Amino acid sequence: DGTFTSFLTVHDGADRLVDELSEEYTLGIATGSHPQLLKDVVMPQLGIPNRFSHLMSVYHVEDPTLAKPNPHMALEIMAQAKVGPDETILVGDSAGDVGMARGASIEPVVVLTGRLTEAAARELGVRHVIPAVTGLRDVLEKLETSACG
Repeated sequence: DGTFTSFLTVHDGADRLVDELSEEYTLGIATGSHPQLLKDVVMPQLGIPNRFSHLMSVYHVEDPTLAKPNPHMALEIMAQAKVGPDETILVGDSAGDVGMARGASIEPVVVLTGRLTEAAARELGVRHVIPAVTGLRDVLEKLETSACG
């Protein structure tokens, strides 16, 4: 149909990963998409369970300058979740996501299912690049291990 939803692909295991992560972590979404489209079309189309306790959309922001790459949405989600940047990662697929993470002092993780190539992500200084969101568990384990000393 030509809309971005017709180009979405499902990665095997993404639904299980979201379920598992939601048992250990607080999950949030910062998006440029309309929240109703995300809830009613995108997530069901991808088979992703609604385990996200925080959703901040550009449609919740009155001032367009507060959209990505501005850190506003990430900072709002952290405030709602009562967590700091050192307890947060931001998984994204665009330079705007990386900029938002950096502006909020959050560790970015780039997933290569969007607009960035690995080379472009590395040029932005991103340390953690994964081919699909299902690789997130490995990144979390590395980050937890390094945080423990």
